[in-house]
Amino acid sequence: MAPGQALKIIVGAGLGVYLNSASFLVYSFGVFVLPIAAQTGWNRTYIAAAIGPTTLVIGLLCPFMGQLVDRFGAHRFAVISFPSLALGLILLGLVPRSPSTFAAVFILAGILSAGQTPVAYSYLVAAWFDARRGLALGVTLAFTGLGISTIPPLAAALIPTFGWRNTYVILGVIVFCAGLPVAHWLVQDPPTPRHGSPARPAGISLRQASRARPLWTFVAAFFLVAVATGAGIVPFPALLADRGVQPQRAAMIMTVIGLSMIGGRVIVGALFDRLFAPRLAAAVFAAPMLAHVLLATSANGNVAIIAGVLFGLGLGADTDALAYLTSRAFGMQHFGKIYGITFAAFTVGVGAGPAMAALLLSHFGRYSPGNWTAATSAGLAAILILTLARKDLPYVHAAVPVTTPGRTLTVDRRGSPG
Repeated sequence: MAPGQALKIIVGAGLGVYLNSASFLVYSFGVFVLPIAAQTGWNRTYIAAAIGPTTLVIGLLCPFMGQLVDRFGAHRFAVISFPSLALGLILLGLVPRSPSTFAAVFILAGILSAGQTPVAYSYLVAAWFDARRGLALGVTLAFTGLGISTIPPLAAALIPTFGWRNTYVILGVIVFCAGLPVAHWLVQDPPTPRHGSPARPAGISLRQASRARPLWTFVAAFFLVAVATGAGIVPFPALLADRGVQPQRAAMIMTVIGLSMIGGRVIVGALFDRLFAPRLAAAVFAAPMLAHVLLATSANGNVAIIAGVLFGLGLGADTDALAYLTSRAFGMQHFGKIYGITFAAFTVGVGAGPAMAALLLSHFGRYSPGNWTAATSAGLAAILILTLARKDLPYVHAAVPVTTPGRTLTVDRRGSPG
């Protein structure tokens, strides 16, 4: 692949990841909770808990979205998913007039935003890259960190001037105006192999994957670690506010989280191409575990910043690990469907974590029980992922030349193109 073509693929997929539901709907939600409660008088715990069912809906729709990507390709998929996310954000600003309608519209926004997850863009990058797939995924998914480092602070800056409702509308307009050009000109599907070509992607079916232990190991481990990261990042601005940190400074700490995600994804993504992936993933899972231990044992502002960096490193590398391990365990032929299932587990965990933290905060009146619970969840995830062996990742790169009439292809030992 020419360097220019590779750059175009990574930039297009990266901007798709940047303009996604994680940055605009889920991880920016923490800066909206207190302004919504202050302006409306609605119960803060009720507002905060709305994120749970929303991310559950997004997660449950991920396998279906993966199936659509497998069938129609990432380009046509993105042309629809960008306006859909924009509509959800705009409705969230215009419609709610009570706590119940807010929760209902937030769930609707989740449904509309379910296409704008890393599923389509991870599929796109994994289909184009093989030998350096880990690095390519790391660079692409680092754009999520860029989103988390810029969108929550942007929302926090807009809310005092425009109010939370108009801020949601502005965010929706940004997604629409920026997303459609990205979808039309930068999101480019890989060429379709000719019938009978050795370049036909290798892989097993969803039915076969469902009978294999690695799939359910991924589902359990990434659900558990997502609980830990979600319980840390989503309520993080509110936690800092309760400890006396000003809203703008709390939003800037979210920027620190996003920047650490960028570094973590690029570095860890490159390491996946060189090291045994489950061991590296287990080390990554230790980051949110340590962050929660720090928050549970100290209220110091500097410690909170360190915890934010650890959350960013963990979340940044978690989704890298999920995409990389899924492609190496099951191949690319049905990657969208299978990755949709594993990413669904991760997304549900991200939503379950803040809901768990909110319930424990309401019951105990302090954050530490939620921190200890989340730290335990991340530790269990690390133990689970360490049970995987090399035989569980058969679709590793081992390039050999294969000659077809008029050209030479590089094909790995399972038949996927290099």
